[in-house]
Amino acid sequence: TGGTTGQARGVVLSHDALSAGGFASASGNADEGLVGLLPLPLSHIYGLTISVMTLHARKPGPAVLMRWFDPRGWLELVAEHRVAVSALVPSMIGQLLAEPLDLADTSSLRRVTSGGAPLPREIALEWQRRLPGVELVEGYGCTESAGGVTTTPPGAARLGSVGLPAPGVEVRVELPDGSAAGPGQDGEICLRGPMLMTGYWQAPQATAEALRGGWLHTGDVGRCDVDDYLYVVDRIKDLIIRGGVNVYPRDVEDGLLGHPDVAACGVVGRADHRHGEEVIAYVQLVTGGTVSPAELVRWGRARLGPLRYPREVHIVEALPLTSVLKTDRRALRSLTAAASPSRRTTPAGTTPADGPQRAQSVE
Repeated sequence: TGGTTGQARGVVLSHDALSAGGFASASGNADEGLVGLLPLPLSHIYGLTISVMTLHARKPGPAVLMRWFDPRGWLELVAEHRVAVSALVPSMIGQLLAEPLDLADTSSLRRVTSGGAPLPREIALEWQRRLPGVELVEGYGCTESAGGVTTTPPGAARLGSVGLPAPGVEVRVELPDGSAAGPGQDGEICLRGPMLMTGYWQAPQATAEALRGGWLHTGDVGRCDVDDYLYVVDRIKDLIIRGGVNVYPRDVEDGLLGHPDVAACGVVGRADHRHGEEVIAYVQLVTGGTVSPAELVRWGRARLGPLRYPREVHIVEALPLTSVLKTDRRALRSLTAAASPSRRTTPAGTTPADGPQRAQSVE
């Protein structure tokens, strides 16, 4: 597992589970026979699933493997090999959008799948503006489910949704009391099917907890609409409870990403004696961006309302990423602990000599 919210665990996957996961993804896939570009590490479940699903394709297409992702190299390979489909993670998509796409030959490109981490709404909307002829869809899965468990039919993507359950996959959104959530209700995403893990390596108690009742409890918060499209809200462990109000980091990140000077954002909670937890944001600016931390605090309040906006913003040179290019929240929590107000106090809008820019609301 990625270990972005806790200690990384080994996941035992049988050949049958990997095959079932690949078959489920291939069964709902309409990209067969097309040239595909894969810049994902094959050692990660996302890249592995893409590889296995092609073994089940009725009409396999050529695959272009990219050793290391870089946005310009990706665009060059698309043009050189007339690539039609590709699988990316959101941070890769953000890097591509920073390139002059109008100068690149993307005429062969039909569809890009985003997975591995939540796709910010602003990035999805910008992709639609910049590449209107290329469908961008989200998928969902995890190491414990042998990869992707949702698919989206061509032309049927819904903004913010990761799609429909793949063939052979059961998806249940579970409320805290163990009952099934109704359409539009938030709860824990649970999965069932032949693609589930055998268990965590040498961790029987954690295995029993995750697979209780015959369902994989993913630790993700989500909801389904009336048509069974699944929407992922956030990780349960990432939830921030400020003054009794549930604050999902992804909502805050999406709000800040709406600012034109913000390239990337990561949000975590910090223990607070008054409110229980406080909302802390780390922001990476676009090249030439000049927005100040105090301005971003005000922007967040205007976009998110008085309960959920970040009271403190740090501007950093680059967000820490894991080996598979997810935002490393553990690293951000460590950075937050090191910059705790109990250790250092900085007036709003100023720059500490030994750390990133910081702004803090006094409300």
